[in-house]
Amino acid sequence: MSERQNIQSTNNPHKPGGRQENAAGEAAATRPVGVLLIALLCFFAAILVVLNMVFRVLEPNGIADVLTQGPFGFALSVLLAAFFLATGIGLLRLRPWGRYLGLAFVGLSIVTSGLDSFTRYPPRTALMLSFIRSLLPIALLLYLLHPSIRPAFGRRPTRSHIPG
Repeated sequence: MSERQNIQSTNNPHKPGGRQENAAGEAAATRPVGVLLIALLCFFAAILVVLNMVFRVLEPNGIADVLTQGPFGFALSVLLAAFFLATGIGLLRLRPWGRYLGLAFVGLSIVTSGLDSFTRYPPRTALMLSFIRSLLPIALLLYLLHPSIRPAFGRRPTRSHIPG
């Protein structure tokens, strides 16, 4: 049997336990479904921020308003969209920095939902509403901090490389 056939025969992509082995027999990290969903949520958030910027510019006097009254808000929106995009990419690639940005994304969601509630409603209503609006981000935070999810970000996903 040639070396190439030997390497291919030892590569079992259907290994039990959620991990695959590469050609060297090392365990390759697999992406948890929840991480994929959070990454997609980050991409969706980036799209919403960009659409918000576009629609603000398309309003009557939109460009003049952005340039005279809101260049800081426009720059903040660009940074926020870039943050969401980087977070989604980092999560998809299972990079440790992607997990940290994901944690920041979820933390930012909790803070902004609370601030938004308290600026729009009376304190009692705002407290209840901010709690309800924070349930999903808190669940995502707990998911990203869970001990079974953390190891997925400890290793890079590997590709099987067959020499020759």
